[in-house]
Amino acid sequence: MLFQMNRVEWERENLGVYREEKGEGVAFLQFQWLLSRVVSLSFSFIFKVFLFYIMRLETRSLTFNAITYHSKVTQCLGNVGGHVWYLGIAKGSIVDPKETVPHPDQEVMQSECGHYYVPPHPDDVCVFRISGPKFLKLNIGTWHAGPLFKADAMEFYNLELSNTNVVDHTTHYFKDGTGTVFAIDD
Repeated sequence: MLFQMNRVEWERENLGVYREEKGEGVAFLQFQWLLSRVVSLSFSFIFKVFLFYIMRLETRSLTFNAITYHSKVTQCLGNVGGHVWYLGIAKGSIVDPKETVPHPDQEVMQSECGHYYVPPHPDDVCVFRISGPKFLKLNIGTWHAGPLFKADAMEFYNLELSNTNVVDHTTHYFKDGTGTVFAIDD
């Protein structure tokens, strides 16, 4: 684990975030200037447990060997500026452990979050090329890899629960099981 602190502590320590308490929800504007590498402007809004923010991603190659899903949240993702980017997707596979699996050579596994799932078969993964001003909705349980892009850096809108990547994050590594690495030819 990279760090053991909650999101508020991390934001305070790393971003110098100003927070204003409003009843049950928290709303804040976060403006940060990162002068050490790149000047960046980040806006975040939290209301209750939802987090809408702009994330800046750097050096994302057009290959992946892992895929992730969230079992408790629908996630929305879009590119700032409408540039070309890619997203690997596979149908959700949260299951009852007594159900039949989609491929006979796969086993039912238990997530650290407690539910059961079947890792996606490499044949079930599709990669989509996204361009223009689109905001994608990933349903609960949708396996996804990315965003991936050729540029040095890109900004993305993201809407998810404020603790999604801490308490609701299941990842499957294809290299561990099938040795599969996906490469996007653009």
